[in-house]
Amino acid sequence: MNHKISEIQANAYSLCTKTHEGFIQTDEFTKKFAELIIKECVKVIKETNDRHRREYFANKILEHFGVEE
Repeated sequence: MNHKISEIQANAYSLCTKTHEGFIQTDEFTKKFAELIIKECVKVIKETNDRHRREYFANKILEHFGVEE
């Protein structure tokens, strides 16, 4: 697993609500982790030089997964 994935995993964990025992819900973590991965993909696409393709593909990914920017 590369450093970026580990960073996203830690970020997802920090965004989750912890129970009084310090645990998080697995489904909440999974949702946050997936959402952050999708946002990272969109970020990479938006860094491309072709503005028209960049916006098109970034929006298609967000729409496909139902993630808001």
